[in-house]
Amino acid sequence: IYRATIAEYDLMKSLPNIQILTGSAAHTLVMRMQVDAKPFDDIRVRQAVQLAADNKQMLDVVYRGEGQIGGNYHVSPIQPDHFPLEPVARDVAKAKALLAEAGYPEGIDIELTLGNTQGRWEQDTAQVLQQNLAEAGIRLKLNVLPAAQYWPVWDKVPFGATYWAHRPLGSMTLDLAYRSGAAWNESHFADPAFDAALDSAMGTVDPQARKAAMEVCQTILRDQAVMVQA
Repeated sequence: IYRATIAEYDLMKSLPNIQILTGSAAHTLVMRMQVDAKPFDDIRVRQAVQLAADNKQMLDVVYRGEGQIGGNYHVSPIQPDHFPLEPVARDVAKAKALLAEAGYPEGIDIELTLGNTQGRWEQDTAQVLQQNLAEAGIRLKLNVLPAAQYWPVWDKVPFGATYWAHRPLGSMTLDLAYRSGAAWNESHFADPAFDAALDSAMGTVDPQARKAAMEVCQTILRDQAVMVQA
C-alpha cells in the first residue's frame, strides 16, 4: 500500500493475522498564508497564527501521534538535507500581543480553505487549529470544498491547507514551493536571502554539507511565519 489515511490505518491494525511494516515519508499538510494578501501581509498576524497553533495537539488528536511534528518550514527530518532546528514554543499570550500591535486588539476573523484531498483528517486538523487559534482571539472560519473544487483554487486562496507529497530532498520542495516566482509558490513568498541560501544548498552535492545552507533556508521560512505545519 503506497499510502493509507489514519482511519484506514486503524482498520488495518484491527485485522487479525496482519503484520504492518511501515516506512517514513515526507508527505505533509501545509496550512500556508499568502504573504501579500491581507491580513497576512502583516508578519505580526502570521506570527500570531503560528504561535497560537498547537502542532503537537494536532498531531496527537488527528494522527494518533504517528509521524513527526512539523517545524513550520516544510523540510522533513527524514530528508538527508534537513537541519534540526529548535522548535518554536507555543505562546498564546505573545500571539495576542502581536495581534494588538498589528491593530486587532479585539481579535481577528480569518478563513482557511481546504478540500480534504487526502481524506477527512485534513478537516480534523483544521478544526484543532480552529480551537487553538480561538484561545488567542483569532476567529477561524473553515471553508471546506469538495476535492475537485479545491485544486483549481489551491494556489489562489489567501489561507489554504494543501497536501504536499514526498520529495527525496527538502531542497527540492523548497525550490518548487517557496523560491521567488516558483510555479507552485502558493504562499507568494519571495525573499532574496532565502533564494541565495537555496542556490547554495542546491549547488552543494553532499547532503551533509548541504545542511549548513538548509539551516539558513529553514530558519528564514520559519521566522517569516509562512505556514502552520503540524
